[in-house]
Amino acid sequence: MTPVLRAASNELRRRPGVALLAAVVFAAAFWPSILLLGLVDSAFLEPLGVADPGRLVVVQGKDGRHPGVLPHSFPNFADLRQRQSCFDGVAASRTFGAFLAGDGAPEFIFGRFVSDGYLQLLGARMALGSGELAPEGTDPGASEQVVISHRFWQRRFGGDPAALGKTLELNHRQFRIVGVSAPGFDDLNRVTVTEFWLPMSLFPTFSRLGAFFGDRDWRIFDVVARLKAGVDRAGAERELAGISAQLRREHPQVNETAELVVAPVSVAELGTFDRPALRRGALQMLGVSTLLVLLAAVGAGMLLALPHPSAASGRAAARWLQATALALLGGAFGLLAALVTRGTIWALRPVTIPPQTRVDLDPSVRVLAVLTVAILLAGTLAAAVSNWLETRRAAGRPAGLPWPLLGTTGVQVVLAVAAIAGAAILLRSQWAYEALPLGHRVDRVVVMSIDVGSQGYDEARGRVFFRDALERAAAVPRVESVGLGADRPLNFAGAFPEVKREGAPDGEPALAARRNTVTPGFFSTLEIPIVAGRPLTEEDTRDSTRVAVINQTLAARLWPGEEAVGRRFQVVGSPQPLTVAGVARDAKYRDLDEAPQPYFYLPLGQFWERRMNLYARVQGDGKAGLDTLAAAVQTLDPRLHIVERMSLAEIYNGSLWRPRLLARVSGIFALVTTLLAGVAVAAWWAGRSRSR
Repeated sequence: MTPVLRAASNELRRRPGVALLAAVVFAAAFWPSILLLGLVDSAFLEPLGVADPGRLVVVQGKDGRHPGVLPHSFPNFADLRQRQSCFDGVAASRTFGAFLAGDGAPEFIFGRFVSDGYLQLLGARMALGSGELAPEGTDPGASEQVVISHRFWQRRFGGDPAALGKTLELNHRQFRIVGVSAPGFDDLNRVTVTEFWLPMSLFPTFSRLGAFFGDRDWRIFDVVARLKAGVDRAGAERELAGISAQLRREHPQVNETAELVVAPVSVAELGTFDRPALRRGALQMLGVSTLLVLLAAVGAGMLLALPHPSAASGRAAARWLQATALALLGGAFGLLAALVTRGTIWALRPVTIPPQTRVDLDPSVRVLAVLTVAILLAGTLAAAVSNWLETRRAAGRPAGLPWPLLGTTGVQVVLAVAAIAGAAILLRSQWAYEALPLGHRVDRVVVMSIDVGSQGYDEARGRVFFRDALERAAAVPRVESVGLGADRPLNFAGAFPEVKREGAPDGEPALAARRNTVTPGFFSTLEIPIVAGRPLTEEDTRDSTRVAVINQTLAARLWPGEEAVGRRFQVVGSPQPLTVAGVARDAKYRDLDEAPQPYFYLPLGQFWERRMNLYARVQGDGKAGLDTLAAAVQTLDPRLHIVERMSLAEIYNGSLWRPRLLARVSGIFALVTTLLAGVAVAAWWAGRSRSR
């Protein structure tokens, strides 16, 4: 053993308490930093596997009557594709989920309907097969082809080349595998893992939204394009502005205020999440994490510089080895803590992030490389601080800390106080969110999603099934009330048709309102009160007057200061007006902090939906009876797959992810800063006392 190494190890053995405390200080700073680096790496840095991503753009829609950006209807996309000249290619897609059956355990997986040339546009290479899907317009019976991802091929088929040409059973339909993507290609969305791709020619018959494929008002498709050489985004937007004007003139009813805009392909990576805002937040948190590591290194250096009778002096190299070894030990402790706590912290993610996702907190090789560099730099800084203090003491300088370190200690104390105050404020904010009125019951209500269309049911069979399913569910012990609803509370997805009151002048703009198709038991099950008029009933059938129940906000927007019951309004594009049968109390539909939203309910007896959510209010713990409830419904059709079984309490808790995550992250930050400040103050006091 060299003299330097011997001196370093001897001093660590002589002062095990100081060494352990310094390692804990490093671990406290590295622990949140590792988790954050894992999230940033998977959400922003992991390569997408597409060809030349710099030329890929996302074409989005904007409409003055709707907030934010919008997808496109297929007719609008088809017009765009035909008229543009600034792109080498344009393609549309729609993400959806399907049940996988056949060999192996049944799974619910995500895939995409894709228009002609989608995979080629992204530069997807094939490990097996051609990857050529049936072109648009092909008869659905001749379109039952699928391309699967390399990840899915490895997981489901064990990487067997004989998988090419085999069939894949999705929602009880058979699809022939015509391609396996090469490793590394995962499509554009990091949040939802895409396992397969189907041709767009299947959308009208295979998707639950197939009836709206040719409807210009249904904006449900994402559009991606590749810029031609020499064309930039500004040039593309100038051309799209002209196409937007054409669409407004040709189809003013649905495109009255619509426009097309171009954005970098990176905006599609996180799905519905606001990527720029998340990126800013991640950079801010990385800055805070870097500050924590720097303060931890300063604190560790102050600890190592504490006077001790047996402490060696004048060995800068030995002190560097000590500090680096402790930083390495702290990094190992921090990595272990991150691995142990990542599951608990990741459970706070939004419900819109599915279990199968490419975004996670797992440390990759890149994260471990950054951690290694951070450990070496932190050890070097700690050694520099320790050597500087020893040099000052050896030179007979006054006892105590020099003003830079004294100022750093003061900053740590202020930072700790501010972090504790911030954590307290965010905790109160979380409590305030939890106290917000929802407008419907949450406890003791469970929900499960049933898509009879995926089982091949037509409308007549589907109506019989839903009727029998309600009867079976109501007969389950401890079930108090049942109902069906197409929409789900606190859900960002949904239909937003535009409505106009009867007799409105021609210049009056249409109003976007969210729609839900329900059975009469929906209101009583969720305890949504009807404040005027009547609820929907079993008498609201195809043979009776078309009716709707609207919420208070829609009533006030359509007929401000007037009685709404008995008045009529019309969904834009629908031939028949709707008579207001009743007014329901406002509720939270998308998010807890949303402003009051226009909303209306249609009776399932008059308007068909193939996918419905079955709600049941139960006695006691609702979650415990979900399997019994699902089994009772599945007795009607053992092939039926129940999607998303959960309690409304789980959905509600998932909607609280933002305030709860902020409160917990701020709590961790307050804990770490308090520890670092305490160590710095203790080191300053101990050093001052021992020097005296």
